[in-house]
Amino acid sequence: MIRKLIIPVIALAATIAVILVLLTLPDERTVFFSTAQADTNATQVKLRFYATNTAARGVALQVCAIERKDGSVWLADTQAHPANTFGSLGSLEARGHKQLTFQFPYAPGQTRLRVLVSPRATTLQKARFALRRWWANVRGQATHKRFWFSNLAVPTYEVIGPETP
Repeated sequence: MIRKLIIPVIALAATIAVILVLLTLPDERTVFFSTAQADTNATQVKLRFYATNTAARGVALQVCAIERKDGSVWLADTQAHPANTFGSLGSLEARGHKQLTFQFPYAPGQTRLRVLVSPRATTLQKARFALRRWWANVRGQATHKRFWFSNLAVPTYEVIGPETP
């Protein structure tokens, strides 16, 4: 009797594992930008553009680099935007679009933004994050007081943003 149940239970467990893996895979690129309009004065550039999110989940957008064209390559300008810092562009609702603006120091030549796209986390991703924090407390490696974050976003991919005209 028990042997007859082993194969269906294993098949069910494998199916559930595959579904969970597929649910946590990153989505394809879902954020797109329009052509930018730049207002420039002697020291600052104000870049205005529209962003569209085609995904079923909202996303948070952050500028992770300002890149300047040097010959045929794009190089990150760490004076205009220091490495390992993020400038918030805002968020886009699911299947939404809105106008965004970003200001940065003026420099002659072409400039573009590198944008980090972070979709809102699923309940499964939030639960995994909470369990990791709890387990770190159990092992004595941390003293987290909060485990669940309703507004958790998962950095998923970078997009080359709009270029200055």
